Amino acid sequence: MRSARAGCRTPVKGLFVAGQDAWGSGVVGALAGGLMAANAVLKPRQLGTMWRTIRAGRPAPSLPWQGYLRVAAVEALTPQIRRIRLEPLDGGAMPFAFTAGQYVKVDLPVAVEPIERSYSICSGPGETGFVEIAVKHEPDGLGSGFLHDALATGQALRVSGPHGEFTWAPAAAEATLLLIAGGVGITPLMSVLVAAADAGHAGRIVLLASFRTEEEVVFRPEITALQDRLPGLEVSIFITGREGRIGAAALRPYAGAMTRVHLCGPAPMMQDLIGHLTELQVPREAIRTEAFVSGRSQETRREKAHTIALTAAASGITEFTIGMAGGEPGFPCRPGQSVLDAANTAGVDLPQSCGEGACGTCRVRVLTGAYETDTRGMFSAGELAAGWRLACQTLPTEDLLIDR
Repeated sequence: MRSARAGCRTPVKGLFVAGQDAWGSGVVGALAGGLMAANAVLKPRQLGTMWRTIRAGRPAPSLPWQGYLRVAAVEALTPQIRRIRLEPLDGGAMPFAFTAGQYVKVDLPVAVEPIERSYSICSGPGETGFVEIAVKHEPDGLGSGFLHDALATGQALRVSGPHGEFTWAPAAAEATLLLIAGGVGITPLMSVLVAAADAGHAGRIVLLASFRTEEEVVFRPEITALQDRLPGLEVSIFITGREGRIGAAALRPYAGAMTRVHLCGPAPMMQDLIGHLTELQVPREAIRTEAFVSGRSQETRREKAHTIALTAAASGITEFTIGMAGGEPGFPCRPGQSVLDAANTAGVDLPQSCGEGACGTCRVRVLTGAYETDTRGMFSAGELAAGWRLACQTLPTEDLLIDR
C-alpha cells in the first residue's frame, strides 16, 4: 500500500488499474480499487449517478451500447445533407433498440484523438437490421466534413447509443401531435413518423417543416409515402426565402391544451416558436425540444470553463456555492464546472438526460448570481428574461441561487 505504483492511474495515457492491484488485497481491496478507477475515468454526471445508485442500494441504470458499426450505404439527399446507414459488422441484428426521436454518438477519426459527435436517428425503431442518420455539412465542421468528404462504405465507426429523451410513443391523451422542424432538424421527426406509421397510429399528426430553398427540402419522397400510411397526417412545407418563417398564424389551428409538440431546428427559430406556442396556450411541459450540438459550441464551452477556472485561481477562489431556493441545502461548484456537473458531484438530484445541451431536460431558474451560459434556443424570450437556463451549459462565475 506504500508502493509508488499503488493507485488506479498508470503512466500510459488511457490505461487505468482496477481491483486489488489499485488498492489492497481481498474483496474489500477489489471493491475499493474499482471505485478508485471509476472515480478516475467517469465524467462528473456519471459519477453522480454512480454514487446515488450506491447510496440507494438499487441496480445501476442500463448504459448505452458501445461498439463498432459498419457503414453500409451513403446517400446524398440534398447537396448539403447525406443519409448514412450503419449496420452490425457481421450483418446480423442491431445490438441495441431505440425509441423514435433518440440519437447516437459517433467517434470520428479526424484529429490526433477521435472527436465525438451526436446525430439523430432518422430510421424507424422497428427496423432491426440497421440505423440511419442524416448529416448536414456544416462550414468548417470537423465531424460533418469527415462524414461528407472522407467516409466510404465498408468503413467501421465507433458508436454509442441510444441517447436522448426527445422521444415519442402513442398516447391516448394527445389530441394532436405537432411536429415542427427547421432544416436538418426534421431528422428525428422522420423517425417519429415512421414509428407512428408502423404502429398504425390513427390520431392527428401535423408536420410543419421549414427550409431556406426548394433545393434544401429533405425527405420529400419519404414524407409523401408516409402520408399514404398515416391518414391523420397533415403536412405543410415552408420555404423561408419565399414565405418567411413559421409563425403564430401557422401554429394557431393546431395549438391547444391537448397538443403535444416536438420542436427541432435552429436556435432563433426554436426560441420564437416556444414563445408563440405558450401564448397559444400550449402547456410548457407539452413542448419537447432538441437542438443541434456542434463541435464548435462544445469547444467554446470548454474554453469558457478554462478561462473561468484561471480567473478564479488568480483571485484565490477555489469554489463557488450554488444555493437552492426553498431552503434546500446548497452545494459547492468548482470554478469551470457546470451547475449540472456540480450537482451530480454533490449528489443533488436535478432532471437531466444528454448532459450536452441538446435535449433541454436540465432546466433550472437562476435567481441571483453571475454566470456564462449557452441557451441553444431552448427557451422563449420571456423564459430567458425570467432566468431559465440549462444547468449543463451554465458555468458560474460567482455564487448562484437557483430554483428547479
